[in-house]
Amino acid sequence: MICDKENVVLTGFRNLDALTGGMRRKEMIVFAGNYPGIGKSTFTLNIAISLAYAGKSIVLFSGELKKNKISERLLCMRSGIDSKMFRDLSFMPSDINNMKNSANEFKNLNFLVHDDEIRIETVKSKCAEIKREKGLDLVIIDNLHSLKLGIEGNQTAAIEDICSKARAMAVELDVPALCTSKVTRKAYNNNPKLDHLRDSNRIGDYAAQVWFLIWKEKSEEAELRIIKNTGGKTGSVRFHFTGERFFFSEV
Repeated sequence: MICDKENVVLTGFRNLDALTGGMRRKEMIVFAGNYPGIGKSTFTLNIAISLAYAGKSIVLFSGELKKNKISERLLCMRSGIDSKMFRDLSFMPSDINNMKNSANEFKNLNFLVHDDEIRIETVKSKCAEIKREKGLDLVIIDNLHSLKLGIEGNQTAAIEDICSKARAMAVELDVPALCTSKVTRKAYNNNPKLDHLRDSNRIGDYAAQVWFLIWKEKSEEAELRIIKNTGGKTGSVRFHFTGERFFFSEV
């Protein structure tokens, strides 16, 4: 059960929340990995669905996965269905019932997904509308680099503009904004630093927390390293990944 502290939204991962103090409202969290395709989108989905089942209102702006892929992963997470069985349509009768039950549960959750390419200004306006209508507890942007650029011809300035506006949105709407980011090749050495975030050395400056997901080679074990936490602790939390169910659990 997720019991939030004042001005904080907990991730549902007990060790992570104990280390960071949770995702604070009015702040931006930047989440990256030590190389592309490492599982950032799936990790954020684990947080989002856990919070949604706890009664929180979540909105995800996905530039990485389309809605059908997100639905597939969420069904596997909640129903326990093997993703290969899902793709091959090789279900047992009990699997179909589990998926139906999970799908019906999803209808009652305050979890909205947008997978169209939009600007950060549109993200803010949509979030403001959601907050007015039903409340809002967490905004997820996956990822910052997938948003339409507001400044043409200067990638660095454009990304910094997006980060500035994402942080301002978090402050204005009183929500945490969890934003994934791409990295440079320097991050591939498993020793992540703030200047490994791609296109601007200042991305980390806008964030109150910066997380890096790091995989152990040829393993299902991962480490989530907190390399920045304004006013809080840094350190790492170990996770196990059940790939066939897209499911992260703390070790």
